[in-house]
Amino acid sequence: MRNRVLRGESFIGLGLRRQKRDGTQVNISFSAAPLCDSHGNIADIVGILADIIEQKRMVDELRYAKN
Repeated sequence: MRNRVLRGESFIGLGLRRQKRDGTQVNISFSAAPLCDSHGNIADIVGILADIIEQKRMVDELRYAKN
């Protein structure tokens, strides 16, 4: 993903499942975008990670309740 952002692509709300150091699984939302300087060259990357485990749990509960 880093290489794609360095080519100018952005990601918004990409869902990923990861394992924490203690072994617990977490669902995260990942967003990233290139930061450009005044000449339009990519100077850095900004990224945001958010734990969405509660959101996923509520969506799953709603799906179960519909059936």
